[in-house]
Amino acid sequence: NLLHHAAIVRGDVEAAFADCAVVVEHTYGTARIEHGFMEPECGIAIPDDDGGVTVKLGTQCAFDDRSQLARILNLPEEKIRIVQLPMGGAFGGREDILIYQFLALGALLSQRPVKITLTREESLRAHVKRHPAAMRFKTGAAADGRLLALEADITLDGGAYASLSVDVLENTVVFAGGPYYIPNVKIEGRVWYTNNVLSGAMRGFGVNQVGFALESNLDEITHRLGLDPFEIRAINALDTGLPTVSDHVLEEGVAGVKETIFAAREALGSLTRPAPGEGKRIGVGIACGVKNVGFGHGFPESAGAIVELDASGRLLIKASQHEYGQGARAGLVELARSVLGVSPERIEVVWPDTAFTPKTGPTTASRQTFLSGNAVVMACQKLREELACHAAEVLDTTPDQVRLEGSVCVD
Repeated sequence: NLLHHAAIVRGDVEAAFADCAVVVEHTYGTARIEHGFMEPECGIAIPDDDGGVTVKLGTQCAFDDRSQLARILNLPEEKIRIVQLPMGGAFGGREDILIYQFLALGALLSQRPVKITLTREESLRAHVKRHPAAMRFKTGAAADGRLLALEADITLDGGAYASLSVDVLENTVVFAGGPYYIPNVKIEGRVWYTNNVLSGAMRGFGVNQVGFALESNLDEITHRLGLDPFEIRAINALDTGLPTVSDHVLEEGVAGVKETIFAAREALGSLTRPAPGEGKRIGVGIACGVKNVGFGHGFPESAGAIVELDASGRLLIKASQHEYGQGARAGLVELARSVLGVSPERIEVVWPDTAFTPKTGPTTASRQTFLSGNAVVMACQKLREELACHAAEVLDTTPDQVRLEGSVCVD
C-alpha cells in the first residue's frame, strides 16, 4: 500500500548527535482536517453544437481540468471549454476531480444542460482533506543553541486514491527543516494508500504538519538550554548563501527570517498584555515557518496576461488567476492601476476561461499574485509604451514628453 517514499540525507547525523549538548526526540500526530469552504461543489455543463461541451464551475485549475476531462471523455482539448466561477473559498480543496466529469458526460449524453450541486454531507464525504501525519522528530543542538542535526521519519495517510499525495509528501520532506540551517539531516517520508477518505491539497501543502513537529522540538531545546526563544531562532535562521535541508542555496533578497523574528520581538515588547484571571496565566509563544511560493521541485513556471484599452478609456484584463475569495480581482486591478493610472471602476477582469484567457496553470502554491500579477504589470507597461509612442506621433512630439493621466494622454 505504499504510494510514495522520499528522503533527504546530508552529512552524518549519528556523529552530529554525539556532539550535541541536548537532543530532543518526540513523536507527533496531526489530524485529518476539512477545508470548510462556504459553498459545496457545484457546476453546470452545456453541450455545444459541434460535439463539445462547456463546463462552468468553481475550480482552482481550469486548464488542468480541461486536460484531464479530455482524457476522460476521449475528446480533443479544443472541444472542451472550462469557465471558472468565483467561489467562497477553496484552500486546495478545489484542485481534484470530483463532479466535472459527471457534468460533462451527462450533458454530452443527454444533449441538454446539466447541473450538479452536492449537499454539504456529500461534499464532506467526497472531497480531499489535509493529510493526517505521524512524525518522529529527533533534533540536536550545541550549547550555544546552534542546531547540528535533524532526523525525521514522516508518515502520511493518503486515503483511498492518490490525489496529490506524492507532491504533498515531497513538500513535507523538503520543508521538514523549516527556515533553519541544519548541517546534518536524515529525513524520510512515506505516504500510504488506506481505506480512509482521500487526502490532498490543503493550505500549506504538508508544511503545517512538519512545522508543528519541528517547532515543538525547538521549544524544548530552548527551555533545556535556558536560551531566549527569539534568539535561538535567529541564530539558526537561514540567510543569504546558506542551504535549506534540500540544498537550495538562498540568493540575495530571498532570506528575511531574521528580520521577521526581530520585528516580531519588537512588536511583542510594545504590547500591553492583559492581566490573567484568577488561577490563570498568560502564555506567549513564537514559531517560525517557511513555505514555497510557486510549485518548486523542478516544475516549470509560466504565466500570461492580455490587457486591452478601448476608445472609451476602459481597461480589460484577461488573466487566469482564479478567484475564490482571496482577492484575486482586487490584486490584479491594483497592479494595473499602479502602472496605467486607470481608476478601478474602469477596469474589468475576465476570469479563467480556457477559450479566452492565457494558459497559466492552477491558482495554488501561493504563485498567482507573483506570476499572473507580474504578467499583468509587464503587459500594462508594454501598453503604456505603445500609447506613448502613438500619442507622440499624433501630437508631433517625442514619447518621453507624453505622460498618461488616467485614460487620457496629455502632451
